[in-house]
Amino acid sequence: MKAGQDLAKKSSIYLRAVVATQTEIAAAGLDVSKVLDVVVQRTQLMTRATGAVVELAEGDEVICRAASGMAQSALGLKLRKDRSLSGLCLRLGQPLKCDDALSDERVDKAVCKLLGIRSIIVVPLHHSGNAIGVLKVLSPEANAFDEHDVQTIQLICGLVASALKHAAAYKTKQEEAAALFYRATHDPLTGLANRELFFDRFKHSLAIAKREQAGLAVLLADVDGLKAINDTYGHLIGDMALKEAAARMQDALRESDTVARIGGDEFAILPAGVRDHQAASEVIQRLNEMVEAPVQFEGGSFKMTVSIGAAVFPGDGKDAESLVRIADAAMYSTKRQRQSAG
Repeated sequence: MKAGQDLAKKSSIYLRAVVATQTEIAAAGLDVSKVLDVVVQRTQLMTRATGAVVELAEGDEVICRAASGMAQSALGLKLRKDRSLSGLCLRLGQPLKCDDALSDERVDKAVCKLLGIRSIIVVPLHHSGNAIGVLKVLSPEANAFDEHDVQTIQLICGLVASALKHAAAYKTKQEEAAALFYRATHDPLTGLANRELFFDRFKHSLAIAKREQAGLAVLLADVDGLKAINDTYGHLIGDMALKEAAARMQDALRESDTVARIGGDEFAILPAGVRDHQAASEVIQRLNEMVEAPVQFEGGSFKMTVSIGAAVFPGDGKDAESLVRIADAAMYSTKRQRQSAG
């Protein structure tokens, strides 16, 4: 009767330990490093080991990425897959137990001696059907572990696999959402902000300028002669010219500035901190100097220019539409002057 009660008590303690482990892993959430730290600590405790490690496969090696107890000094330690019990575990895809490292030819004896390891259990960690690493417990005593310990580690590995799958699924959803947002707000040819994103930022900046009673400049730029480039060299070179113009304008501006492609050959620029026509003229000069360098390509070269016009809040207009209209008129005035001069 007493033996049965003792077994029931042990089973209850074990079940509570499993639940506690699962709860801690869940609490670690999407932080994979934290999950691995929880895993090694709980695995060491549940198997009465002296240390535990998670080693992840990288190329021809497995590298210790989390450790507890006697194994803490092994963080970052690299083992060859072809010379270690961890590597053999990955190749076979099954748990392995070493009762005494002194007489087991499968282990890396130099590392075992360095860390004072005699007994080892190593179990593969799986993610998306692939063995990505191992969970391992260690002891300085020979014959320290039994088959129950192997089963315990296998159970914990299952919990880890579930946590990794959840983290990967969440990351995939985040990446998909980010990709959709990027496609919705950026020009596919140049990678610049598109018309919608530009006007969203413009109106936001305009609201701040009104609140702070500060100036705000907006610039419109048009690539000159794009039709002639398309007619002479083809649309592929025309697209290359647009991409080159976009890259050069970005290089001429600061990271805090916004440059967007808002039409076929038309760009809009929101230079941060530019509050009057004098400062806007300096930006225009810098853009012209950067864009007008000759464009070289395999079939020849051509000179690219841009016509740029500016409008400044509040003198030229009080809202986004009127400011864009003024900048657009200034841009076409510059274009006409260039055409008549040419």
